[in-house]
Amino acid sequence: MTEPPFVTFAILAYNQEEYIRAAAEAALAQDYLNLEIIFSDDFSKDATFNIMQEIASSYNGAHHVIARRNPHNLGLSQHFNKVMAQAQGEIVVVAGGDDISLPNRVSQTVELFVADPEATFVSLGFEEIDQTGDFIQKGNTKTTGLPQRSTLESTLVAGGPGFHGASSAYKRMLFDIFGDLDKSCPFEDAPYVLRGLILGAGWSSPKKGVFYRKHRENLSSGLYKLNLDALRNQYEADLEVARKNGFLDERLCLVVEKWIEKWHYYHTLMRNFNETKSKSIFFLTKILPSKYISKIHCWNLCKLAIKNKCKMFFDKFLSRERLVK
Repeated sequence: MTEPPFVTFAILAYNQEEYIRAAAEAALAQDYLNLEIIFSDDFSKDATFNIMQEIASSYNGAHHVIARRNPHNLGLSQHFNKVMAQAQGEIVVVAGGDDISLPNRVSQTVELFVADPEATFVSLGFEEIDQTGDFIQKGNTKTTGLPQRSTLESTLVAGGPGFHGASSAYKRMLFDIFGDLDKSCPFEDAPYVLRGLILGAGWSSPKKGVFYRKHRENLSSGLYKLNLDALRNQYEADLEVARKNGFLDERLCLVVEKWIEKWHYYHTLMRNFNETKSKSIFFLTKILPSKYISKIHCWNLCKLAIKNKCKMFFDKFLSRERLVK
């Protein structure tokens, strides 16, 4: 019988003393045995690392546990680079210091990797919890169904089934081949999805693997505040690695280039829309009588202006598409 792959379960944390104990204990409770666990702190200003050290030093179970700390604050992308460089596992399961992984998260993840030798990353389903750990009821939460496989071409043509960074795992070879993320890259999951699709296939399973905590400090809650130019540059740098190493033919490289341009154009415009909406709401709160002041009323008053901007965007977007074709 083939030995199950060695896996690294890595928790990346920064100033999360309120949540880190639950996240760390969930890592130690994993039912997968061939596992190392890395508690990694990005030089937190609070007690996050002290809690990590306490839990690691008192653990006497089957898993190999490491608690590490960066000598100074690096930011997410460089912190992720350090953890990937230290990880010994063939597969690296990534967790935030504020989320809670279910005990079978690693087992479910490995099962998908083993079933498909071309799999380079896996994303499981999740349920959202709030700051106190209570469930957030959302109509679009789906935790049943069959896993879906995505390739680069299928994703570029039809879109992927949806990959969530909080429940993702990656083959370590993605780091070995593409190297460090640039320090300006705002997060790791989007570049690693593209890297994974370049080298193989991704799987998205609706089976629940994580309780994903929503709160004010969530990185994903401020997507349009992030450095979209830096993320585009990371995409382009990884595509260049693929081109130089012959991972993709030139036709597919051009398709990916076009997708990167469209992605950046769309998200930049959406960021501008959000900024316009916020400024409009602020302005209206200053000039309207108090009885009309609510975000709902202001949003309704802004609809026409935003609708016109959307029409301009799609007209321009379609024109660009026709020019490319």
